[in-house]
Amino acid sequence: MSAVYPLEELPRFLGRCDYLVSVLPSTPGTRGLLDGEVLAACAPRRPALINVGRGDLVSEDAVLGALDRGWLSHLVSDVFAAEPLPPASPLWQHPKVTVTPHNAAVTQPEDVARAFAANLARFEQGGVGALDGLFSWDDGY
Repeated sequence: MSAVYPLEELPRFLGRCDYLVSVLPSTPGTRGLLDGEVLAACAPRRPALINVGRGDLVSEDAVLGALDRGWLSHLVSDVFAAEPLPPASPLWQHPKVTVTPHNAAVTQPEDVARAFAANLARFEQGGVGALDGLFSWDDGY
C-alpha cells in the first residue's frame, strides 16, 4: 500500500510503520523531527528505525528512550548528531542498536568524474542555470 502523509499527520504515519527509513537531509524542518515524545506514536507496531540521512533527525536521548520503552524495536544508524559517535555513547552497547560505519552511500571516483564532466558541459552550454544537482542554501540540501 502506498500513501502520502502531510507533516501534520506524522503520528498517524509513524503508527503504521513496520520499518521507518530516514534519508532526510539536515534542514530547519527536519532537525529534531523525531525528538521528544514523537516516537510514542510508533508503539502500536514497534518499527525498526533505520537512519542513513542525517543524525540530527533524532537525539540520542529520544531514540534511547523509544528503544527502552518499546516504541521502537531496533535502531540501525549510519549517522548521529555527534559525528563520529563518541566512545562513551550508550548506543555502542545497547542491545537494540546497530551502529554502521557512516558508509551508507559510498562515492565512486568514476561516478564523480562522470557527474562533473556532465555538469561542465551543461555549464558551457547554458551557464549556472543549466547545472544539475545544485545545492540550495535556503533549503539546506
